[in-house]
This record gives sequence, C-alpha cells and structure tokens, in this order.
Amino acid sequence: MLRFLKSGSSISLLLFIAASFFFIYSKIENHSIPFAWELRYFLLGEKLNQGFRLYQDILENIAPASAAIYSLLHLFSIPLKLTPLIAIGIIGIQGIIFQLTIQKFDLLPKLGYLPFMLYVSMFFISMELWSLSPALMGLTFLILAWNEIVYQQRGLQANDRVFLIGLHLGLASLFFFSYAFFLLWGLYALIAYTGVNFRQIILFLVGFIFPYLISISYLNYTENLGSLFQVFQASAFHFNVIKSKDLYHIFISYLPGLTIALMGFYILLSTNKIRTNAKKAQQSNFAWIILSIILLFTLPNYSRYNLVFFIPGFCLIGFHIFFLFKKPWAQELNIWITISLLFISQQIEFKQDKSEFLKPGKLPLKNEKLLILGPQIEEYLNNKMSGPFINWELSKSLFENINDYEKVITLTELFEKNPPTYIFDPEKTFKRIQTKIPNIGLKYREFGNNIFKRVD
Repeated sequence: MLRFLKSGSSISLLLFIAASFFFIYSKIENHSIPFAWELRYFLLGEKLNQGFRLYQDILENIAPASAAIYSLLHLFSIPLKLTPLIAIGIIGIQGIIFQLTIQKFDLLPKLGYLPFMLYVSMFFISMELWSLSPALMGLTFLILAWNEIVYQQRGLQANDRVFLIGLHLGLASLFFFSYAFFLLWGLYALIAYTGVNFRQIILFLVGFIFPYLISISYLNYTENLGSLFQVFQASAFHFNVIKSKDLYHIFISYLPGLTIALMGFYILLSTNKIRTNAKKAQQSNFAWIILSIILLFTLPNYSRYNLVFFIPGFCLIGFHIFFLFKKPWAQELNIWITISLLFISQQIEFKQDKSEFLKPGKLPLKNEKLLILGPQIEEYLNNKMSGPFINWELSKSLFENINDYEKVITLTELFEKNPPTYIFDPEKTFKRIQTKIPNIGLKYREFGNNIFKRVD
C-alpha cells in the first residue's frame, strides 16, 4: 500500500478524497446533536447579527476574527449541520500548503501525495477536529508562516519577506489568541537558522503587530476595546495546571500522531541522510513541538479541537518512518500501524467519550423565545435564544452585586433589546433581579420549577 501512496498517482489521491468525503457525509448524517462549543459559537454569530456587541454585550473570550467568521455563517444562513464541509475545505487547504512546502524546498525525498494524505488523516482521530473551530481556522496562518520560514532558511541571508511571517502569525492569533506565543517560535527560527538582521527583526515584529493595530482601532472606534481587556483579564492569559484527567484525554486523543512522531524522531537520530535545509526545518519543528507543549498551560480548555497545533509538528517529524527504514516490509508495516491507530482513536471516541456532546434538553418548551440564566445551553437546540448570555461563566458576573447602578442600566438595556418569552433560572438569579430591577422583574411570573413566563 505504501508504494501505491508514494507513487504520486492521481488514482491514490482521488481514492483518498472519496474516502474523506464519505467520512464527512457520515458525520453530517449522524451529527444531529452538535458539540456544546459548536452550538455556543453558532449562537454567537446569531447574536452579533442581532446587534449585540462582542465583549461589551456578549461576554465571550473568543478572538475577533473567529467571531467575524461565525457572524458571516449566520448572515449567509449556513446551518450548523453543514459547517464540517467548511472545516474539511480548510483542512484541505492546510494539507496542500504542507505538501507544496515539502516538495518545493526538498524537505523530504519523493513521497508522492503522502504528506498531504497523512496530514489530513491525522484529523480523523476525532470528529471534533472536523468541526469549524477558532484553533483550526488560525492554524492555516501558522502553516503559512511555517512555509515562509522554510523559504528564509534555505539561504544564508534573510530578506524583507520576514514581514509576511509576522503578518501570518498575527492573523493566526486573531483567530485563536493562544497562537500569539508562536511569535517566540518565529523569532527563534529566524535568529537561529537565517542571517536575519536587526532591521528585518523589526520588520517581522511590525508584520505581527499590524493586524492588531487594525483590530484595536476598530474596537476603539466601536467603544469595545475596554470591554475586551475586562473580559480577558477575567478569563484568559493565565497559566493553568493540567489535571490528570485532561492529560489522559490529550494523550489518548493524539496517540496516533505522538506515536508516529516518536518513531520518526528515533529514526532521525540514527541517520545522516538529511539535507541541510531539511535539518533546519526539523530543528525549527522541534521548537514548534516544544512551544506547543508550553501552550497546553495557556488554553481555555483541553478539548481536542483546541489542540490541532500539534498535528503539523507530529506529521513533519513522523514522515521519516516512511523513507529512512531500509527494509520495504518495515515501511509497509508503518503505514498499517498508522491506519490502525487512527481507527482505534475513532473507536475510543465513538464508544467512550461523549462528554463534549450536548445532552438532550429537558424543558417542556419548543420554538419559544428563551433566556437561560445558567450553563444549560442545550435548551437552545429546540428554542430561539434571547439575550446575549452565551458564556455563563463570564456572563454571571453581570448578575453579582446588582446594587451597582451601572449593572442595573446594562441589564435593563440587554433585557429590553431582545426580551424573552420564557426565562429558565436554574441558578436562582432572576429572583434577585425581580427585587432589584422591578421594571424587568414585574413583567414575568414563575409558573414552573425555575421557569418564568412573560405576562404583559
């Protein structure tokens, strides 16, 4: 099979694409219940198009470029069920960039379409990775930055295209804020393996800052800049201690890529058949993997979709198992090990891990304008969401210390902007509003267990 995949035949590529679309079609047909984060981001796009302001009205720690994409999805009426088609398109683009970079700069011997196919295959470890996430969208720009870095490393002197490296890294972090740490990786790769000078380093940093200047200017114009700082001061840019359960979750999910990377690293240490430019690329790749491990301590959560930045690093080092083994049977065995690991990873997800899926809603309501003052976002599957309280962990701060005059004004405006017909109050929050803000509270009466109905 490996010889067939390495042949560069169009038949092998077409068969792989057909198999990929079969998996996607299966997901679309069977994915009647989305992941919790999928629904949250989908509702975010809807709220933005209703006139609610990100960070000021909607307390959500999402990067602005990703929020804009979800807003466009809702604007063009693209249903949540079809977002995997957009995700596979993005993954395919990333795979093409990955393949062309390896071919153009001779990082590996002739492997046909194997780099593209292995890269895309790594996303089969979980259905979450076939969903449209901020981390996946931002990864495209990280790979573009890697392509530019390999271009700079092929000679002894860097040129002014280092601006593009900084620009790509800046855009990546505007989709997923944790990617801002890859600025350190870019600096290391340029300083250690190119003849970059001080002026070009400044140009690189200007490229990184440029998209931020545009975003900050827009947020400042819309009076949202201060709100952004408040949201992220409370929810981001702090180091987390990884729990053993999360660490096990990460290990099991990315076991195929980790196994391939370790095997490739072992083979790489015992050979001298690597070209000079390929050595530079691999050394930069080690820095990518090390930074990815550090990044684990900065993520908002440890779901699989937030960890896709490991995949390019694992794939690049893992390719060595397909050409550095001398015996054909060993090379063939490696491809079957890879396929088996991917299959096992899928089975683990299907049979055991359902924690990321939304649970069925329990409220006796359907197609009603509903506001939930709690984390039970699954109730919006069968109802229309009112209000901007998507991320309850951040939004609940608005309902604390309601004696604050500014909070009273804010809550009054948010309730009047999109008034719900029903309010579900599992956190016993609305009862405090009825006392402190009577012009809202008197419009609703409790008729069930923590359920309030509008009466005027």
